[in-house]
Amino acid sequence: MMRHRVWVGGWGLIIGGVLVAAAAIASWAQQAPMHMGHGTPEGWKFSWPGGNPAAGREVFVKLECYTCHEVKGEQFPKPDPGDDPGKVGPELSGMALLHAAEYFAEAIINPNAVVEEGRGYRAPDGKSKMPSYNDLVTVQEVIDLVAYLKGLKGEGAAPAHGGAAAPSGSDRGSGGHMMPGGESKNRIQRLVVRSALLLIIAGLVGGLGWWIFRPKPGTYVPSQGNTHVVGEAVAFRYASDPPTSGPHSGGIAPWGIHEQSIPKALQIHNLEDGGVLVQYNCTDCDDLVRNLKDIVRRYPDKVILAPYAGMKNRIALTAWSYIDAFDQFDEPRILRFIDAHRGIDHHALGGFGN
Repeated sequence: MMRHRVWVGGWGLIIGGVLVAAAAIASWAQQAPMHMGHGTPEGWKFSWPGGNPAAGREVFVKLECYTCHEVKGEQFPKPDPGDDPGKVGPELSGMALLHAAEYFAEAIINPNAVVEEGRGYRAPDGKSKMPSYNDLVTVQEVIDLVAYLKGLKGEGAAPAHGGAAAPSGSDRGSGGHMMPGGESKNRIQRLVVRSALLLIIAGLVGGLGWWIFRPKPGTYVPSQGNTHVVGEAVAFRYASDPPTSGPHSGGIAPWGIHEQSIPKALQIHNLEDGGVLVQYNCTDCDDLVRNLKDIVRRYPDKVILAPYAGMKNRIALTAWSYIDAFDQFDEPRILRFIDAHRGIDHHALGGFGN
């Protein structure tokens, strides 16, 4: 009879596992790179392309950037602030080590994005005193100018102006897209994290399924219904003795300790209300009865102790659709049964009265 509960529990775990797997697959699909849908690939980031520092120096001269910025090691005329110290910007030979290429590009394309305070660089209108050159330069000239600025060595040394500078992404180990090795590493990391999360969720669902469908103490006896009758159902054959379900009377026996046996039709209603009956069949067993009373007194309600003559074993524990019968006093066994079944209401939806 216990196999019924185990079978239901097994299917509960399988269904839970399928639901978790489906959720994981949906999450994976939602977060996967979107190349086929022309979306932004996962891990993508913009990096400034490499340019020609020598050509960039020519752009620097063309725009007369030296009128506001000194470059140590170069032979440009020194900036003249006149009566406006804020007209002269920072010396540039040491800037390459402080900023990424994208920072220089933004300063050229959009000088108002970042304006250092307290140095007079901000004009009365709140904008940067550095003019915009967007109408005077091409994209390639901006790329080359950034390459020139990134190539400045600082410490009073002039840069080498020949050849193309390394792409700005080399400073960070990546180009416009993630490098193949980095993407592979990130993908493995994501796989490990998602696998770990999947195992955790599966464990939680499995544990919950086991808790819900776990086999309860005792032997399972299929329900024989909850029909209300008047008096005892004399002609009815109960599936167990003492009974665990079936026709029963409309009232219930008081919770606690009884010195007289309780009619079957009455005790079944107590079981339907979430009660547990502890019954005994013995003579000259004061110690056993005393021990059983000690256990029952620990519960304020939903537990009954009573004698029951005629049953095969000395002790029988009954709850709705469950029975556990044995001969020797076993306190842990009794407590497990009571704690597992006590307080669970078994009135069928739409059934007869309470």
